[in-house]
Amino acid sequence: MHNDNYTIWTSWYIAENTAKHFAKGPNGDSEGVVLSRRFKKSLVVPVHPDFKGLAEEEYLVPGIVLGANVDNIPGLPKDNSANDKK
Repeated sequence: MHNDNYTIWTSWYIAENTAKHFAKGPNGDSEGVVLSRRFKKSLVVPVHPDFKGLAEEEYLVPGIVLGANVDNIPGLPKDNSANDKK
């Protein structure tokens, strides 16, 4: 994962739990957002055309997406125990 956002594509998932997982970042402690919107099939590009056995069901959508619903996702509490020892 390169973690850059210099792309014309946005990544969309069928499963809401998968989207929430990725919104929280690799450690699960980041705040994020999940966007939801319906798309015409002709606008989306499946990342893995054969979804059999793949749980992510990820699609890419080109360009700027307008009209999406926004759901703020809190991250897990960060472990500050290292700071408490100082």
